[in-house]
Amino acid sequence: MGQKLLFTRHADARHGGTRDDQRRLSSDGRRQAERLAPKLRSFIDGGIVLHSPARRAFETAEIISEGTAVDLVELEELYWGDEDDLIRMVPLGDVPVLVVGHAPSIPMAASMIAAGDGPDLIAMKGCPTATTYVFDIPPGLEKLGWHSCDLEDIIITPK
Repeated sequence: MGQKLLFTRHADARHGGTRDDQRRLSSDGRRQAERLAPKLRSFIDGGIVLHSPARRAFETAEIISEGTAVDLVELEELYWGDEDDLIRMVPLGDVPVLVVGHAPSIPMAASMIAAGDGPDLIAMKGCPTATTYVFDIPPGLEKLGWHSCDLEDIIITPK
């Protein structure tokens, strides 16, 4: 069993009235994140949470991280970058990593690294808000790449 890697799309956000990066979680989104959090906390405790600077991604990461010993790290590239940028930013090692970002980069990155039937499952399930893809990174893997990790679970949290 290797390092845990989780890719999460932020929870539901309010629309309109402000710049895109300043949109906050809606009341449904806050409830989504609160329902998702207990499912992820055991995976991420003692790890790193990388999040986009967008307010909705930060709020999602903050809710998920409550009560855990994690380092919250904001990365501009998770807002402006693509799936290749996202994959390059994941630190490989012994600690679990949660990445909280946006569509389409979250599901695209998940599809790229998923081995076996993973890409088909990701395409079939889609990526609604508050969706998490849980991966096991094989021990000794030096670089994330095409079909390099086992997709262990897809967690979809309804509004």
